[in-house]
Amino acid sequence: MGEYRGYAGRMLEVNLTTNVVRERVLTPELCHDYLGGIGFNARIIYDEVPAGADPLGPDNVLVFGVGTLVGSTFPTASRTEVSGKSPLTGLFGTSNSGMFFGTRLKNAGFDALIVKGRADKPVYILIEDRQVSILDADHLWGKDAWDTLDILKKQYFECEAAVIGPAGENLVRFAALENGYYDAWARTGMGAVMGSKNLKAVAVQGTLGLIPDDARGLIDITWEARKLIEASPFYGPFKSYGSMNAAIPYGNFKALAAHNFTRGCLPDWRQNFHRSQVQELVKHNVACQSCIIACAHWVEITEGKYKGLRMKDMEVTPVISFGSQCGLELDAVVKATEMSQRYGMDMA
Repeated sequence: MGEYRGYAGRMLEVNLTTNVVRERVLTPELCHDYLGGIGFNARIIYDEVPAGADPLGPDNVLVFGVGTLVGSTFPTASRTEVSGKSPLTGLFGTSNSGMFFGTRLKNAGFDALIVKGRADKPVYILIEDRQVSILDADHLWGKDAWDTLDILKKQYFECEAAVIGPAGENLVRFAALENGYYDAWARTGMGAVMGSKNLKAVAVQGTLGLIPDDARGLIDITWEARKLIEASPFYGPFKSYGSMNAAIPYGNFKALAAHNFTRGCLPDWRQNFHRSQVQELVKHNVACQSCIIACAHWVEITEGKYKGLRMKDMEVTPVISFGSQCGLELDAVVKATEMSQRYGMDMA
């Protein structure tokens, strides 16, 4: 890659109709013009999805684009973009998620994964350090996302995996693509696109590593960025409350939607859906790859009907969707979040 060291240098194309797997060389022009992530995805989809293509047909393309700095030490560099033609809108659809999938894909040798066609039966893709297999998924089809992850992580020693649940299999147009157990590419129906391809999962193991062009410079700018983040007035609140910080402006502007959008805001939102509610259930913080903020939270229900439930939760989206919109208490919100993630559904 010359001056573009730090990229893996390749994109992986998997055609599920023909079972053909090929590598594409990442060109300096593509890196310069589109950087990575959503930039790569948009260019590929513009070039390779024909006009009028059915979002749930074999002509649609599903692209996993890894962010430019993912796999480096740079703080907050963990994001991967998944894009295609959306079955919800018929337009360009895209969704973003963090954690560890993108880092693992880059360390397996690829800056992007491009999935084309449609398999004639359920399959999953296994990527292990540039070795790619298309494998039978009959034993996984019909299982929820968490059960699927249990099987894949046991078989491939704690691999990272993108999986669909029953919602994606049944082409629910707001189906999410689950990123491990607790995160997702949830927006725009990318789980349905993956299901339309009879693709249950993408499992990734990667140990190849990345070589930056200027290792010393990367370390220096990493520390500079870290200091800037920690000096920000938003750092402390975001570390403590994560996305639940958004409940305050939503509430203040009477925009904390309630009762299936029949009310703009509940009068008691500060008591039930304020960011301070996070502290009732949270045990510790959780961070994505290379992130010093750790805005996510590990939650444990210690009493009541859902006692013993443990998971990463207390994001503003499920609290609004299941709490203020549906009238559920916080413990039931956590349970509803678990069910949504198992089924593979967007909670927004």
